[in-house]
Amino acid sequence: MYEDGLLWQIEEVPAYRNENMAADPLYEIPRLILVGRDQTWLSIGSDYYSSIQSLLDYDEDILSLVNQIAQKILSDEQRIRNISEYVQQSISYTAIEFGARGYTPKSPSSTLQDLYGDCKDHAVILSAMLKAAGLSSRLVLVNLDQPVLPDLPSLDQFDHMIVEAKTTDKLYYLDATDKDLPLLKYPPRYLAGNMGLALGSNPEQVFIPPYPADSRRISSVRVVELDKNGYMRVNEILTADGYAAAAYRGDLSNRSSLNRRDRIQEYLNSYGDHLKLKDLVIMNIENNQLPLIIDLTYETTAIPLNLPGFIPDVPSIFELQWIPPTWYESRQTDFKVEYPLQFTADITLIDNSSANTFTHTLEPVSMQTRFGNWELSATPDSGQLAIRFHYNEHAATYSAEHYEEYETFSSTAVRVLTNAGRLSQPSSNGQIITSR
Repeated sequence: MYEDGLLWQIEEVPAYRNENMAADPLYEIPRLILVGRDQTWLSIGSDYYSSIQSLLDYDEDILSLVNQIAQKILSDEQRIRNISEYVQQSISYTAIEFGARGYTPKSPSSTLQDLYGDCKDHAVILSAMLKAAGLSSRLVLVNLDQPVLPDLPSLDQFDHMIVEAKTTDKLYYLDATDKDLPLLKYPPRYLAGNMGLALGSNPEQVFIPPYPADSRRISSVRVVELDKNGYMRVNEILTADGYAAAAYRGDLSNRSSLNRRDRIQEYLNSYGDHLKLKDLVIMNIENNQLPLIIDLTYETTAIPLNLPGFIPDVPSIFELQWIPPTWYESRQTDFKVEYPLQFTADITLIDNSSANTFTHTLEPVSMQTRFGNWELSATPDSGQLAIRFHYNEHAATYSAEHYEEYETFSSTAVRVLTNAGRLSQPSSNGQIITSR
């Protein structure tokens, strides 16, 4: 104890190693949360709500807007959808993190007039519009970056605000600042399982529900043709839904058409500089209620692969984008699979070079682990090879000691897929190389 305060001292702090998929990196780094002796979630929630309550009421302009959007809709769920989509699509997000505005939102009418605001402004206008429509809603404080510690009641644990909306049989958590996700279909990104503080006359702790097992789905239909000179041409139709579609929209929607092509070419370059994008169509990029579809054609432009009997890797650009972990010789931190993943690929391999014959049916190869499961099969048909691949991964947190097992699970899946053509040759023993 010092005369003018207290000193917290930590000695011999181990060096922090920045590892991919770290479960909760801030648990590994010392941090300080100050909590008053008599503070409770109820007291701090009540104090904060009282300080902003005068700004939460809606006026005639808000009521008139709500009547236009939802007056003739009988379903509570559809009214919530229409109102939340209006805020999501019509109000631009602008972060405000300094001074009094870092804690105090604008009134709903001010945000409606400005058509921009931060997370608090989005939440306040959304909640006000829901209430104007006769629906139940509450503001909820959350943290996007780290777990909230339930035993330490402090506003400093929060960095974001969302809305809770309720019907007679369903509860929704809505983050209108997320412009890429269908809000009623999925819980807000980065929040599943975390604690929030619902504000109102009786503030209380709430917990954001987990991500559904089918909330990050990707399917690929791919035709791979090898011509007489050994060049490869691929047409691929990628369909992404849920959090996968939201990720692509966030990456692509604000780019021009030309810049979108450049970005997709960057995806291809991650697989190797021998692939060149030829044609590209992106569908539903502005409509987050529908799956995002990327229809692309690409081909090899480097040295022709015309060695006798040579079968190239099955191109797996998007599998490598979503599935592979980063290898660590000796992982130190626990790791987290944030979202579940379902990836399905239907691939037709056509060899027009007459150099190879696909005659060997590759019986289903599969792996089942604590992390999920995958399966691959390959069937010859009239000189072509039909490959079916399905990968399923659970969302969970795992200890560092299980990372090598996880790396083997995921990387083996991609290696088997890329080698499927070779494994279906008569000379193949069906052996799978699993070494790094």
